[in-house]
Amino acid sequence: QHVGSTAVPTIQAKPIVDLAVAVRQLSDVEPLFPALEAQGFYHAAHCDNEGQILLVCGDLEADTRTCHIHVVRAGSMEWRNYINFRDYLNFYPKKAAEYEALKQELQRRYNLMAVTTPEEDLRAILGR
Repeated sequence: QHVGSTAVPTIQAKPIVDLAVAVRQLSDVEPLFPALEAQGFYHAAHCDNEGQILLVCGDLEADTRTCHIHVVRAGSMEWRNYINFRDYLNFYPKKAAEYEALKQELQRRYNLMAVTTPEEDLRAILGR
């Protein structure tokens, strides 16, 4: 599924496509790392957590990334957060605008795009 800011056509986004991919077990992906690396993707293990594996296309250090693949367990909270957050922003344009303003403020304040989870983003725009 296409998720992240580029999946919300009414807001500005960095030119990085975020994809959420659901698998039965995260360990199912590990044997695919060599083939993915041959296609320009690498495992950003330092960004992994208990419920997600992150694969990146581009250069993380030089911040020239073009694609993130967020591998999560099918039906997991991580999966639902990615899908529900995208759908929420697309259904509620005013909330999408608030989210965009929040991201722009973080960009100005810290000179970078904050790395947050959909759950953290949702709480921020809902004021909770």
